[in-house]
Amino acid sequence: GFLKIARLKDHTLMIEKIEAHPIAAKNADVSYYVAKAYMKKGDASTALTHAQVATSAAITAEDKLGKFYMLEGEIYTAMGNDASALEAYKKGPAGGKYGERAAYFIDKLGG
Repeated sequence: GFLKIARLKDHTLMIEKIEAHPIAAKNADVSYYVAKAYMKKGDASTALTHAQVATSAAITAEDKLGKFYMLEGEIYTAMGNDASALEAYKKGPAGGKYGERAAYFIDKLGG
């Protein structure tokens, strides 16, 4: 399905296929991969929009939320917005796979 499309290596083709299906673009996992693709294309603003869809549509599984907030923080950092990056890193769950990584960035940003 859509998750398989979202993992395509050709980011332009993947974005084109996903954006042709508005329902897919509202899926948290798909939005995560679309956000990463836009980051690789250098479009942090559009990436942020998709990362925010991922975090708002995510289920409460700690690893998923941690992963989504981590990406959001990375996008804000790439945009030079450390305050919003810090906020995103803090929203992620303390436990789970991404908790330690988020704690590192929180410390690095002085939060």
